[in-house]
Amino acid sequence: MAAQITWLAEAIDRPNVEVQVVPFSVGYYLGRSSDYTIFGYAVRTPVSIVYLERYDGGEYIGGRKRTDLFLTMWEHTKAAAIGPEQTRRMLLDLAASF
Repeated sequence: MAAQITWLAEAIDRPNVEVQVVPFSVGYYLGRSSDYTIFGYAVRTPVSIVYLERYDGGEYIGGRKRTDLFLTMWEHTKAAAIGPEQTRRMLLDLAASF
C-alpha cells in the first residue's frame, strides 16, 4: 500500500492530474454521499456527462440541468479538500507509516 500511496503523491506533478484529499476532520460536505464521475468535453458547446456508481450497476446522466448539480457538488468537494502540496505531504507521511 505504501508504494500505491507514494505513486499518488508523485502523480501530483503531472500536468493532467489533480490529487487532493478531503481530511476526515472536515466532516460532512456536499458531495460526500455520492460516488460519481464527471466526464467533460471541451467542444464548441461544452458537454458534461455524469456517471453515477451504484451497488447494482450505474447510470449515465446528461442534460445541463442535471449535470450542473454534480458540477456544483464537485466544486464543494474541491473547496473542502486540502491543496495539492498539503495532499502530497499527507500522502507521503501516510506512506511512511507503513
